[in-house]
Amino acid sequence: PRDIFRMEFDVHTSMAYFQLGDYDNAAKFALKARESKPDHLYPYLLQAASYAHMDALEAARDVMSKILRLEPEYSLALAEERCVFASPAERLRFVDGLRKAGLPAYYPGFSGS
Repeated sequence: PRDIFRMEFDVHTSMAYFQLGDYDNAAKFALKARESKPDHLYPYLLQAASYAHMDALEAARDVMSKILRLEPEYSLALAEERCVFASPAERLRFVDGLRKAGLPAYYPGFSGS
């Protein structure tokens, strides 16, 4: 319970399950990572995208509301820019999950310039 790397293990395990398309386990490990470090954004993103791909849209949107409270200016544009998945197909699937979960294309107040 005091392992300082527990969150890292859980988030990377979540990412591995996401890559395998095992969204249920991806969401479970993302939740464990959130519990270890509730202010870290990536577990929330993984959980929201996983729920969205499981068609658990209410749960995905609930997690998305937490994401936007943590990072009010987070957007699909930033998710694409900062995505940790190297494979273009995995990046697209991750960002698509966030889109389904309700992440806005641009943050509120974005002027486009």
